[in-house]
Amino acid sequence: VSTQSTFFFFFVTQPMQTESFTVPEYLSLIGWPDPSEKLSCDLETLVRLHQNHSTSIPFENFDLQVPHLKLSTDPLVVWAKVKDGKRGTYCFEGNSLFLAALRLIGYEAVLIPVHTSRPLAGGFAEIPNHCSVLVSIDGQWIMVDVATIDCLDGVLNLSETLNSIQTMKNGVSYRFAVPSDPVKKYSFSDELTKEMDQVDPSFLSLNCLTVTLLKEDIKRDESFNPIIPLQKTWENRFSFRLPLKDQSNIPENLEKISKLQDIVYLPKSLHPEIALILTEVTTRRDPKSHHFKQWVGMRYSKDRQWKYIIAGFRYIVTKRPYGERIVKEYKQGFIDDKVNHEILQKNFVEILKHLTNDIGIKLDSEFLQNLNIEHNFIQRNINHIWAF
Repeated sequence: VSTQSTFFFFFVTQPMQTESFTVPEYLSLIGWPDPSEKLSCDLETLVRLHQNHSTSIPFENFDLQVPHLKLSTDPLVVWAKVKDGKRGTYCFEGNSLFLAALRLIGYEAVLIPVHTSRPLAGGFAEIPNHCSVLVSIDGQWIMVDVATIDCLDGVLNLSETLNSIQTMKNGVSYRFAVPSDPVKKYSFSDELTKEMDQVDPSFLSLNCLTVTLLKEDIKRDESFNPIIPLQKTWENRFSFRLPLKDQSNIPENLEKISKLQDIVYLPKSLHPEIALILTEVTTRRDPKSHHFKQWVGMRYSKDRQWKYIIAGFRYIVTKRPYGERIVKEYKQGFIDDKVNHEILQKNFVEILKHLTNDIGIKLDSEFLQNLNIEHNFIQRNINHIWAF
């Protein structure tokens, strides 16, 4: 899309959607000074869009906690949820919406599947359980993400030399790297492979270069509390794959390359139906998923110096896995893993309503009732806390 226009797409099976999604509407919602402004498709504008979007639309995964609710990554459905429903988004929703906005503005951008790090499992999720957006600007590939809890604190240049440190305005640093065994194809179960091949056979057929994103963080103990005195370390955050230019002749010593664009090309955008399959598989079908285990809501401050996070297992409000970060003070005291479960059970809906209002999310009565039913069911049927 080379001109700013209106984005039309219909998905009749979804219960809530709007008829259109326009650039002025979008810019108004994310707090752009002049929503009628004709935007330039440059890096400076992208940085501002990323900042405004990620600090205006909260992250939340409450829909994932109610199994009978239909999910969608259709931008019109997501837009209606955000604009009319006063809700936030999880990764596949939020980044799909951002991708649609960028394309309407005129950017060349694609949605890519991402594996998140699972520190206690000693690696990354086997199936892509996240997504990010790659934007091509004047030959540079820029990685952006507006719908995640722990990344990204700014835009990252994937065209810079590998392992070069990129420091964001809030002081957080990142770097891209290539592992020692970087060339892979996706390999899933026969059932999932068949499901994806029916949508896009090329998704699983290409030899791809694995790229990891590391973030400079402080060392933590097994309970995720900071080790004192504070020490810094590089922690894996994301892993993603880019298709090799030469599929038949894989170069050697790939971990020593400096410029990714020398050997890989910008992938085509993740098919919306595959994005939906990945959402369903990695959230509702995967008991190891953080989405499966807990509801999360998060809002950034405008200067991105702090995050307001509320989080809880489906059946217990807790401050894990965010270490020392307290979830929220409520009238019964701190809501964490020490709270009386009977008090929590009786006040689940009111507590959740109170917390979500504080981060700018509005949950209506019907949705809260559905969420409470799921909460009660799990309370009765699960007698242990999932281990991270």
